[in-house]
Amino acid sequence: EGQSNVTVILNTDRYPAETTMQLEGEGLTMPFPPLSTGSSYERLPYSWCIPNDECLTFTIRDSQGDGICCSYGDGDVTVFLDDEEVFHADSFGSISTSDPFGDGCTTATTTTEATTTTAATTTEATTTTTTTTTTMPITS
Repeated sequence: EGQSNVTVILNTDRYPAETTMQLEGEGLTMPFPPLSTGSSYERLPYSWCIPNDECLTFTIRDSQGDGICCSYGDGDVTVFLDDEEVFHADSFGSISTSDPFGDGCTTATTTTEATTTTAATTTEATTTTTTTTTTMPITS
């Protein structure tokens, strides 16, 4: 209880050593071991338990800029949060990054309140805007 399960399933292409992955949250980076040429065309699952209030992003990079599908095999990557798919990528070029996911993610909200009072020549208007943004660091 109080934890979520994040699962990443990578199906490698012919050149897995070109692929790097990163899973990050607020002050949290989950490790992925380096891939070698010996893991060509393999299904590689990774799994972590993370706090429920975490907000994460997942990034996959291909150093040759050809993604992991389709020139050199049918590779792909899928990310699940508690068995729900939150991200999928295959033919992406050099980099593909998920939208933020997890219970700790907030979205921008805007609240506008307006009050108009008319008395002779007096008009009063009040507008309040509240924006909450979560910024996730991405390292190269």
